[in-house]
Amino acid sequence: MESPDSNVHTAASCSQCGADLAPNSRYCVVCYHPVSQGQGRGLHRMAASQVATTNRPDPAIVFLPEVHEAIVRRKARRKLTAIIGAIVIILSSAAWFIYQRGEPARQKQRLVAHRNDLALNDLSVLAEGLERFKADVGRYPTTEEGLTSLMIRPHSVNNSAKDAQADMVNWYGPYVDRDIEVDPWGNDYIYQATKDGQGFELSSTGPNGGSSEAANLRITSRQE
Repeated sequence: MESPDSNVHTAASCSQCGADLAPNSRYCVVCYHPVSQGQGRGLHRMAASQVATTNRPDPAIVFLPEVHEAIVRRKARRKLTAIIGAIVIILSSAAWFIYQRGEPARQKQRLVAHRNDLALNDLSVLAEGLERFKADVGRYPTTEEGLTSLMIRPHSVNNSAKDAQADMVNWYGPYVDRDIEVDPWGNDYIYQATKDGQGFELSSTGPNGGSSEAANLRITSRQE
């Protein structure tokens, strides 16, 4: 005869809060603590707990909003810096290319300016020589005598030999230390006596062989 207590089911209790558990329940209805359903069901958890770990942060963790915003800002700054650097390199290369393309024209301008300075210096030396010539002879050289008379005594200056001898008796040249007849561009300096030998105009045709006024390479006597 069976014992009267043989049909009585012994209720299990929650190991967390001690409440009675319903048969085959997986969680406690009071504290929601998981209920062990046998030793086999917990074997995978026991095995996983025994695996060594490097304690690295889980890459799947979602960052806090402020951390995420900081990362986004940092990436944006890096990207902006890279873009600015690329733009600077491109602009520098373009500026250097433009500069190199314009260098021949600038060299030509410097050469023209240098030759202009040389021509002005020659004109100044010739003008001083003409002034010394006039101080000795009493007049500037005639147009026919030209600038050569600053280096070599003219053979005749007037129609009569007597007058020529009288004019040249006070010639104490040479009045320039070198023979200056052509400008830095290979063209003759232009000399013109004015006011019956009491004035002169001295000029260079400049780099293009044009008018002396356009080249601004013109000197006149002190009286003008």
